[in-house]
Amino acid sequence: MNTNDTARHLARLALLAGLCTAAPLYAGAVAAATPTQSVTVHFGDLNLHSEAGVQALYSRIQAATRVVCAPEPAGDRLAMLQFKACRGEALSNAVAQVGSPALAALHRSKAGGAAPVRMASSAEAPIRIAR
Repeated sequence: MNTNDTARHLARLALLAGLCTAAPLYAGAVAAATPTQSVTVHFGDLNLHSEAGVQALYSRIQAATRVVCAPEPAGDRLAMLQFKACRGEALSNAVAQVGSPALAALHRSKAGGAAPVRMASSAEAPIRIAR
């Protein structure tokens, strides 16, 4: 290998090292620039000891997740999967924030029994749904 080949090889390695170092910084900047959407759901007016109150709150939470995860994609399969995942996670987090066993049971039944929910303490304070 002559001197020019060695210099080119070192230059390529330096460029590669620079790109590897810059990639995580760029990813962090993109993540920081991504806007966070949130919606507050109030439910102090609902009786969570009644089926009607639990259903009403679940409907409010579902509506809020549509707003938080919007816009709903049309036609793009991958984007639709991401949208549904966003809604599922936001819904599970909101249900957990409420801390109602009845709401958690309703959520599990709607999600096909596959939605584990970690319960928070029960309260009538508004919940924040964010992405």
